[in-house]
Amino acid sequence: MFGLYYRALMASELPDTIDCRQLAAGDGRITGTLAGRRLRRVATPYRVAGALEATVTLAPRAAGGYTLSGRLEVPLEAQCQRCLEWMAWPVTATLELLALERAPNEAESEADCVELIDGRLPLAEVLEDELLLSCAFAPTHAEPGCEGAKPTSAAPLPEERRRPFANLDQLLKGRDDE
Repeated sequence: MFGLYYRALMASELPDTIDCRQLAAGDGRITGTLAGRRLRRVATPYRVAGALEATVTLAPRAAGGYTLSGRLEVPLEAQCQRCLEWMAWPVTATLELLALERAPNEAESEADCVELIDGRLPLAEVLEDELLLSCAFAPTHAEPGCEGAKPTSAAPLPEERRRPFANLDQLLKGRDDE
């Protein structure tokens, strides 16, 4: 029965959490979308332009827990950090995680791990985390024509510029002579 529930979700909205034991008992695969409104942590310089599409495969591990693999795609828009114009910024990311109900042991400590709570995986949160990790810190246009924001007019330099340390070298030389 539960396998039918996940198959019904295959082309629809993904749930916030999944029961790993139940999903692994079936084919271990779930495919669907997260509506843009559910991606609440995506913030400037990005904005969501459509739904996140994901395919996730879950497989039990002999050492306990599950391997979580998959792929996500989401159309974002990014504000170029040179010229401040908005541009299309599609993101594609692959998932390679361990889902564990315990702290990772020494052999697992190098892997990306997510904690299960009573066998449940916070799927929407994990997908949004992977999306955020795949975004550039400072997105910029790839085109060479993007020159950044240009000042509208250069401020004229004053005729007499103050230079408070202009004579400091002479004062220091005079001190050395003493």
